[in-house]
Amino acid sequence: MKYSWKYSSVIASLAVLGALALIGRASIVSCVIFALISIGMWVAEKKEKTILSSYLMVLLLAVSACYFNDLMAIGKVVTGINKTGILNILLYLSIYMLLVSVMKKWSITIWIPTVFFVILGIVNAVVKAIRSTPLSGGDIFSLKTAMTVAGSYTLNFDMEFILKTGAGLCFLAGVLFLVILSFLQYRKEKQEFPRKVRVILSGLSVIFWLLLLSTNSIISFGGVKADYWSHETNGFAYNLYLQLKEIMISEPEEYQAEELQQQLQEYSSDEAAVSAEYPNIIAIMNESFADLEVLGEFETSKEVLPVLKSLKENTIQGDLYVSIYGGNTANSEYEFLTGNSIGYFSERVVPYQMYLHEEKENLFTQMKALGYETVFMHPYGSYGWNRVSVYNYFGVDRTFFEEDMDSLTYIRQYATDSSQYEVVKELLEENKGSEPMFIFDVTVQNHGGYTGEIEQLRKEISLEGKNYEETSNYLNLVHESDRALGEFLEYLKAYEEPVAVIFFGDHQPAVESEFVETMTGYSLNNMPQSERQKMYITPYFIWTNYDIEEKQDVDMSLNYLSSYAMEVLGLPMTGHQKYLMDLYEEYPVINTVGIIDAAENHISYQEADEKCDTEINRYHNIIYNYMFDDKTLNNYFELK
Repeated sequence: MKYSWKYSSVIASLAVLGALALIGRASIVSCVIFALISIGMWVAEKKEKTILSSYLMVLLLAVSACYFNDLMAIGKVVTGINKTGILNILLYLSIYMLLVSVMKKWSITIWIPTVFFVILGIVNAVVKAIRSTPLSGGDIFSLKTAMTVAGSYTLNFDMEFILKTGAGLCFLAGVLFLVILSFLQYRKEKQEFPRKVRVILSGLSVIFWLLLLSTNSIISFGGVKADYWSHETNGFAYNLYLQLKEIMISEPEEYQAEELQQQLQEYSSDEAAVSAEYPNIIAIMNESFADLEVLGEFETSKEVLPVLKSLKENTIQGDLYVSIYGGNTANSEYEFLTGNSIGYFSERVVPYQMYLHEEKENLFTQMKALGYETVFMHPYGSYGWNRVSVYNYFGVDRTFFEEDMDSLTYIRQYATDSSQYEVVKELLEENKGSEPMFIFDVTVQNHGGYTGEIEQLRKEISLEGKNYEETSNYLNLVHESDRALGEFLEYLKAYEEPVAVIFFGDHQPAVESEFVETMTGYSLNNMPQSERQKMYITPYFIWTNYDIEEKQDVDMSLNYLSSYAMEVLGLPMTGHQKYLMDLYEEYPVINTVGIIDAAENHISYQEADEKCDTEINRYHNIIYNYMFDDKTLNNYFELK
């Protein structure tokens, strides 16, 4: 009876794993691995091989931590006996090994990483319940911003969340029960790891971590790319490692600044000609503004976006492919202002926080060179996404955050679009007869967190058929945004000076996963690239209160929008903007999901790399030069 309680708990964990395998949430291989280690541990204890038993327990814990975190982050145990499976287990095991090598007491070695991995798994489940994607490498640098908005979100306790969390905790409970009982037994025996073994493990763990951090050997062995949506392809731990490696930007192969300068000679920047005839320009990046009908057809009680869909006169509009879904708003700001695609980095990397630490040429500096007064507005706290520093580096004349505006009204805790537009109107009225203004207005009304009753919101939109609370609330919010937009455009029609509006949504909202999967007909974890792109489409338009040529269905990715607007409005352009307009003809869409060429072929970055696509490589070299090279290209990013 000595081992019955201990190993009955392991059998219970194995039963949970087997049940997961029956419903397709784990593989038979994962069950076999867990069973073999448990049997080995039992046999070692029977033969009183306590040291061997304790080592096998460390291995069992590493495997269990791997399975648990896969389940919490992905919804299934994906680790098996293959390259990525081995690397996932080694990543967990290496942390245990590192502690074994420096600690004599095995109890300390066991509990520190185990508690950490349990907390990590629970955090993953919570994060995925909020935004549909688990933790990623870039989240480490976004923690402060995430904490400021966390209170607006409510967990989505759907069946997926209940199943994986319940199964994961039951599985882990059995393993931890074994560890506790073993701990009590080994403590009586004052169990310690032999010094020779600790030296060997120390050497192995140091070698492994040197390979991880200072070389690409592990990546070469694994032979896969980072997945920024589900982690399912690679397993949670290894995929997180791949993401973190991608964050550490290195100089591209065959990059030569002088050669790049030669290649771009034909793209010479225009003269910075100042003119009183330039129109005022209001760029509105509207929080989570999207037409969800791009995902699939659904019925509502009335039209959700009547103003947007009625725009025709003096309007150019189309679908805008952005690089983020459900959050990381600052990345859309970056793409619009620089013309650089976040696809060069990754969806969860935020250049504002990680890479922008000095003055850079951008749309604001271009407008200033043309005689514009430049303004950035955002009716939320100034502490998010390092904006205060970035917009100082970007040379903005005036910035307005929530604390600088005292006439805002609110829906939930977020300032309404209509009250934000009133602040824009005040600036325009004050500026009449002066130099033209360039205003970049980043709204916040439709920010995520769509559960519960919203008392301040008129409920005019209802979904036909199944009720999705988050989607329904979101549709009413964006309907209110559409109404406020209509009122603002009516004001601008009567404004005495020429005005151009560049309007776009920063990303789609993170509503119920079930709604998105129902609309697209695909699981979020197994979506082809062409379907995934639908989740990254928002509307955009360029509108003026004077005559321009109207166009419909001019689709593009966000990195092109500001260049296209400068071309449409007839303003002097930088060499970079001219290059982007040529690149647009060949590749109308470049974002974090992938690439769409002029023939509407969907191309992954891996395919582009394998084909050694010259133009995509050149574009990436340009972004590297802009972001990281001390000697940026001459007469290219700025006006003459």
